[in-house]
Amino acid sequence: MNVMLANRTDNNATTDMPLTLNRDHVVRPIALGLLLAITPITRLFGQTWTIAEGSITTCVGALLDSGGEGAAGYSPNENYTATICSDQPGLAISLQWISFNLSTEGSDPVDQLTIYDGPDNTAPVIGTYTGSNSPGIVTASFGNTSGCLTLNFTSNELGEGLFSAVITCFQPCEPPFAIASMSEAAPALICQGEVVGFDASASTAAQGFNIIEYQWQFGDGSVDSTTGPVISHAFEEPGEYIVQVLLTDDNECNNDNYIDLAVRVSTDPVFNLSSDTSVCLGNLAALVGDVTPTTWNELPSADFGAGIFLPDDLGIPFTSELNYNGVFEPGAVLTDIDQLQTLCVSMEHSYMGDFVVQITCPSGQTVTLHEQGGGGTYLGEPIDDESQPLVQGICYEYCWSASATNGTWEENSGGGTLPAGTYESVQPMSNLIGCPLNGAWTLTITDLFAIDNGFLCAWSMDFDPALFPDLTTYTPDLGLESPDSAFWSGPGFVVDPNDHLSGSVTPTSPGTSTYIFTVIDNFGCTYQDSMTVSASGPLAQYEVVPSSPQPIGVIAQFTDTSIPNGTTVTGWSWDFGPDLPGSTDQNPTMVFPEPGTYPVTLTITSVDGCQSSVTYDYVIIPSDVVIPNVFSPDGDEYNEALEFENAQFYNNNHLQVYNRWGQMIYESLNYRNTWRPRDVPEGTYYFIFAMADGREWAGHVTLLRKN
Repeated sequence: MNVMLANRTDNNATTDMPLTLNRDHVVRPIALGLLLAITPITRLFGQTWTIAEGSITTCVGALLDSGGEGAAGYSPNENYTATICSDQPGLAISLQWISFNLSTEGSDPVDQLTIYDGPDNTAPVIGTYTGSNSPGIVTASFGNTSGCLTLNFTSNELGEGLFSAVITCFQPCEPPFAIASMSEAAPALICQGEVVGFDASASTAAQGFNIIEYQWQFGDGSVDSTTGPVISHAFEEPGEYIVQVLLTDDNECNNDNYIDLAVRVSTDPVFNLSSDTSVCLGNLAALVGDVTPTTWNELPSADFGAGIFLPDDLGIPFTSELNYNGVFEPGAVLTDIDQLQTLCVSMEHSYMGDFVVQITCPSGQTVTLHEQGGGGTYLGEPIDDESQPLVQGICYEYCWSASATNGTWEENSGGGTLPAGTYESVQPMSNLIGCPLNGAWTLTITDLFAIDNGFLCAWSMDFDPALFPDLTTYTPDLGLESPDSAFWSGPGFVVDPNDHLSGSVTPTSPGTSTYIFTVIDNFGCTYQDSMTVSASGPLAQYEVVPSSPQPIGVIAQFTDTSIPNGTTVTGWSWDFGPDLPGSTDQNPTMVFPEPGTYPVTLTITSVDGCQSSVTYDYVIIPSDVVIPNVFSPDGDEYNEALEFENAQFYNNNHLQVYNRWGQMIYESLNYRNTWRPRDVPEGTYYFIFAMADGREWAGHVTLLRKN
């Protein structure tokens, strides 16, 4: 199969084109390289060439520096060009570099090897390599019809070093061309567990060949090489996934164009709702929707979930890696210790004097962060009980920073728990300057005393953001600005008219109700959290005899009929309206002095302090209706309507008005003193005003107009 060559990601290589290697010849040079570690090159191949020989034609052999066999190495001030071609028609050259260690001493340019994709140095440059940055596996491209590779090596006045490569040949092939798409617009924004479709059926093979395998690589560790060109896949965890397809044709060639189909999976927001609450019946409970989106970036994290046990195994290191491969620029190193802003562990331990904590960078440079001191000081809140050694306590976050000035862990110990915070390391963190940024950073914790143990919940490294030029990061938009995408639901919930994220409920019956806060992000994903409101306490209510309305002078008997709901009512407060005395009796009486509508409120208090109130209107009506004898609906706003004084206190009345010839000109049920005739002439009119209780007034009234 075709593979991407090592020189494409080389730190000091300048690559003009992607190169591929035939499937059969990927495995063979690697295997030979392993054999070279134990077998002399001349014995394995029978013939070697040095770069000083200029022209080499072979398919089996080895290329050495000018020092030849025995690893004597090259010399200063060399300048050699060698062209290597196949001795078999139609085959092309492949070089697998076994050793590569060029001197970087002396004046510029330092010792270097340049490789050209063709029979001379006018061909395209594959790359220029210096120091220990090996070319890896380099092959002639399909477009290189000669199949040859040309090498130019130069060393300066101090140049001394060595290099060697295995020479093999392979059958060049024209790679198939990948064309791939997905069912969502790129980047696909999907929910956890959502399925995305992918289609590479438009891909093409070279003339005369066919694609026989579609290997889908989904970026989450899943690979599928059997389904075919059209496939679907579900992504279960938040993050960005780069999906690619590797094509293989029946000439065993692979595509060398890689289409990155980016899929981003929504992250879980963090809800910060109030705790479940209890209120008294009739009281208001406020609900506030508070939620924060979670940002995702491609930095590795060491989140151990429930925690990794740090056992009491004396002298056995516990190690954990954060692998930053490909996160930083190729070849990037730590040039200033402030670029590593903090290094943090989230952990608990029952004896700080037990163990040593160290950080090791990809080049092997190590800094001791903590070294046993501090005696019995705790980290976090451990379960200090040897009868249950595997029970995790509460982890605190502890950090180290080169800018910290408050001392080491040991210098801040003294019994109890070491406070969470940022501290100095035992050894200078500046010892990490020069560390490669890409690669595995290793945290090592070694227990050196018996009895105590702990847990590591997580650890992290916080680098200067300027070191991440192309770091993928995204934060879902939770749609908090719109009531369509952020809202509460539940029985009796009343939204705040000024803030749709908040509202209230006022329970009127005992029990527990659940209220759900929902957000829908711009990925189309729905997230919910809930809280409960439990209501208890008495429910106020009362009866009155005789029922309203009643005339002046009636004695109204009020009787408490409140529902205690499992508690005991210990207090009653009656309010009969403005300017009237209240009462604290459970069942008071009241005589209302004047006609009117009186709001009567009962407030009860239970033994547990809950209160409940209820208000009903009690209406007192006058003893009689005052009959008018004249009115003047002439528009001067004085005496405009036909008014029966106190009629408003009598429900279900019936008014009929007749002219002098006995014709009814107006009728109203439940009359409210609103008749203002504009098209009725002056004169005398007759009326019948009847009450629901059987009383009836009949008479005449004069209609006058002043203008």
